[in-house]
Amino acid sequence: MLSRPCRSAVAFVTLVSLVACTTWEPYVVQRDVEPPRVVRLHLTSGESVNLRSPLMEGDSVLFGQLGTGTRAVMQTIPLRSVESMEQRRFSVSTTIGLAVGLVAGFYAFVLVGVWARCSDGC
Repeated sequence: MLSRPCRSAVAFVTLVSLVACTTWEPYVVQRDVEPPRVVRLHLTSGESVNLRSPLMEGDSVLFGQLGTGTRAVMQTIPLRSVESMEQRRFSVSTTIGLAVGLVAGFYAFVLVGVWARCSDGC
């Protein structure tokens, strides 16, 4: 079983890997095409809002928010209030860069450990 510091390091690397492997890209609304699971809206007011499972209907974006209890309340944002939309996509280049960086960091860590151990006399 891994020690607590090792588990923390594995959890950190996994979290960084999951976040680093995606990027936000522009999304264009297309009729008769299911929208992405998560959409980021940049509103004309300067706010940014992330919506899960939005629906495009007419000239509005419909989304649900939890109200009192467990009932979801449907809300709308008019498309004229939306400056741009983005969707989250997998990024190959970021993933490769992260993998190279992690491998290089691991080897540097090992080399420093070997050097420190051998400096006392191998």
